[in-house]
Amino acid sequence: MYRSFGIFGLSAALFVAAASCSRMQSFELSGRIDGLQVGDTLRFERVLLPEWNYEPAFDVVVGEAGAFAYRGEQAHDGYYSMTYHPKSGRAADADRRGKSMIVTGGDRITLTGTAEAIYYCTLGGGIYDDPALSELLYVADSLGRIWSGYSENARAAFARGAQAEGRRWNDLFNRFYADDPGAARKRALNENYRKGHPQGTLYLLVDRIPTVAYRPLAESRAFYEALSEELKSSYFGGVYADFLQRMESLAVGQPAPDFSLVTTRGETIAKADFAGGYVLFYHWGMCPGSIRIDGQVRDLYAAYKDRGLRMVGLTESVDMIRRVYEGLPDDESAAGMRSALAGMLAHGWPEIEVETDRPENGRMLERYAIEGWPAFVLIAPDGTIAARGYTEAFFKAKEILAYELTKMVHGEEEAEKAQATARGLFSGAADHENMPSTKLDAELVKDGGVGLLAAMVAAGLCGSNREARQLVQQGGVLVDGEKVTNPKAVLTVDALSKGVVIKKGKKVYHKVTL
Repeated sequence: MYRSFGIFGLSAALFVAAASCSRMQSFELSGRIDGLQVGDTLRFERVLLPEWNYEPAFDVVVGEAGAFAYRGEQAHDGYYSMTYHPKSGRAADADRRGKSMIVTGGDRITLTGTAEAIYYCTLGGGIYDDPALSELLYVADSLGRIWSGYSENARAAFARGAQAEGRRWNDLFNRFYADDPGAARKRALNENYRKGHPQGTLYLLVDRIPTVAYRPLAESRAFYEALSEELKSSYFGGVYADFLQRMESLAVGQPAPDFSLVTTRGETIAKADFAGGYVLFYHWGMCPGSIRIDGQVRDLYAAYKDRGLRMVGLTESVDMIRRVYEGLPDDESAAGMRSALAGMLAHGWPEIEVETDRPENGRMLERYAIEGWPAFVLIAPDGTIAARGYTEAFFKAKEILAYELTKMVHGEEEAEKAQATARGLFSGAADHENMPSTKLDAELVKDGGVGLLAAMVAAGLCGSNREARQLVQQGGVLVDGEKVTNPKAVLTVDALSKGVVIKKGKKVYHKVTL
């Protein structure tokens, strides 16, 4: 999920003004797509970075079966998303919402493929003539087609009432996604492409712009400084520089932007209402990451709400989540999801719905550059940002609150103990009794154990199997003091009954049990 951040500062305004006065750039698109029918429409939308908003650009109506051509103009380098709208029937499912492409002035971009897999068609011309980039995209597209094939087969099976077959295809989809067999290959190709272009490329620049919101600032600055002067002076170079400047204004220690919000109860809250105390904003939704960490967030609130912690939830629609909850079957198959959603619907703090007719609520995400779930912003008593980001920001907030709020009541000595417990560390070693812990769901047990990746995700150490896999493969995980680099490692039931300590990175310890 993404939100519009608008125009960021004077530099962006000047940049956009200059771009609007520049000479228009011509480009051509053409395609040989088997299965395209006369009257089909290819809709091209302009992707607006860094917010990932979309605006109409142009439509191409197919006039010749299996082919299309278009000649257009743009004010600057463009980033487009193409969607397929058949004259009759529906487009096949895909793991993406469209086919993305970067177009520069003078480009002749070609698309080759089939209508049934149009979002995986091969791009040629412009930046796509680079063999290293073509190979990287080919691998990503190939894996995407497999995922989508499973999804499409599941949809078709359910549509004709073949429930068992549908569940089988869904299981294949989930297992393939969890195992991500192409992760190592994609990572190697990506690294090869980056090493081959030390001063960057337009593809790398466009790819990195949205990630500035959650990457370390030093890393984002280093990436920009390494770019060629040509890329820095490009349209997207200006977008990157402006967004980087904005994220610097949202760094830890900077004044938190003002806000005025309306809760689901109709109450108005503003930044001034929280002066002198800590407030934790929690952007949540019906996503795996939120479902896994929500219990820990509720535990944190329960522990510190009487010591001065205020919390505010940010979500799209509480009613939508309630409808999903009420529509779940009342049997064992949905017990885990029912329990998770019930906990979410029982939050004891004010909730802000951001997708409503109240624009001030949506602007909260804009002002704080909040994207995706779960995301956190901790505002300190002096009105500055104390923590901001995803799961790591939650654990940082937990550590800060453990120290500061305990010190207010019990003094500095007890506060230091509480802080160490929140970190899961005492003098660099794990404190097994006091460190954060998670009791794993018995449903995770398969063949006498729980997969390490599944355990890490369930414990909130990572937001997805993919993230956990990368961390393991990079050597960033220890299990009971031993480094584990095999993502298929399994924690045995016997070990889990005693408690297994997972160390993530240098400072994060977490105990998992059954």
